[in-house]
Amino acid sequence: MKVREVLSGLIVELREAGVESARAEAEILLAAVLDLLEAPRSALYAAGERELTSGEARTLAGLALRRGSGEPSQYLVGRAWFRDLTLAVGHGVLIPRPETEQLVGRVLEWLAGRSSTRVLDLGTGSGCIALSLALEAKGVQVVGIDSSRAALRWAERNLERLRSVDPEAAGRVRFGSSDLFSGVAEEPPFDVVVSNPPYVGREEAERLPREVRDHEPPEALFALGGATAVLDAIVDNAAQFLVPGGLLALEIGETQADTVAGRIRAAVSGGHPVYEAPRVLEDLSGRPRLVLAERRSDTGPAHGGAWQPRPR
Repeated sequence: MKVREVLSGLIVELREAGVESARAEAEILLAAVLDLLEAPRSALYAAGERELTSGEARTLAGLALRRGSGEPSQYLVGRAWFRDLTLAVGHGVLIPRPETEQLVGRVLEWLAGRSSTRVLDLGTGSGCIALSLALEAKGVQVVGIDSSRAALRWAERNLERLRSVDPEAAGRVRFGSSDLFSGVAEEPPFDVVVSNPPYVGREEAERLPREVRDHEPPEALFALGGATAVLDAIVDNAAQFLVPGGLLALEIGETQADTVAGRIRAAVSGGHPVYEAPRVLEDLSGRPRLVLAERRSDTGPAHGGAWQPRPR
C-alpha cells in the first residue's frame, strides 16, 4: 500500500482504539518507520505515493498495536519534542508536557537581561527544563538533579544530543543524583529554583489516562505523603538555596494553586515572610498550572559552598 493510504488507515485504527490525537500520532509512528522522524512534517506527505515495503508494514503494524493498547507513542519512537529540542525518551523517564514548556518560558522571561545566572532544576527527568534553559538563555549555568538513576541516564543522553548541535550550551549543564536538596547542600546559592515535581496523589491514579498510569514512571507522577507533599517540601526549603530576589518557579496540579500559594505566603523566617507575593499563572487551557515567587531579601543569607554531583 502507498504511504498516503496507510496513513489514512492508521488514523482510523488509532481513533477507534481511543487515541485522542490520532492523526498526529499516526504521523509520528509512520514517520518513525520511514526514517523521517527528524525531517519536517511535510516530508511524510511528500512521500505519499511511495509503497511501503513488507518489513515496514510489519513494523508499523506492531507499533500501531502497541499504541492502541496504551503504550505512549513517544516511548515507541524514542523521541519527544520540547520547545527547540528533540529529546530521547523511553521507559523510566517522564514524557515532557506542554505545561512544562510554559514553565520554561516564564523562567526565560524572568532571566531576560540578567547575566551570570545559576539555575537549579529539581527532578530534571529527561533534562528538558535544564537543557532548554541552557540553549535559550545564553550564559546561564544549570544544575539538574534527580533521585532516579534511570531518568538521569536519559538526561545524560539528551545532554550528549545537545552537545552535538550546541557544545557551548551543553557545557553549561551538569546533572547529578540527589533527593531534592540533599545533594546541593554545599552548592553556592542559585538565582532560580525550578521544578516540575510529582504532584499527583496515589488516590488519583485511576483518573489518569492509561498511557500515563500504566507506562510512565510512578516516582515521577505520584507524591508520597499526599499530592502536594513534594511541592510543600520545595516551598519550605528552596529559599535556603536562592539568592535574595531569586525566583522559585513550580509546575502544579490544576486544583493545587490555592494550597501552594498559601504555603508560600505562610513561609516565615525571623519574623519576616520568606517570599514575595506568589503569582499563579494559567496554561493554554486556562487552568492554573504554574506558581512563581521571589525570595525576599530580608530573610538572612542562603547556603554557600561547592557541590559536585554524587557518583552514580
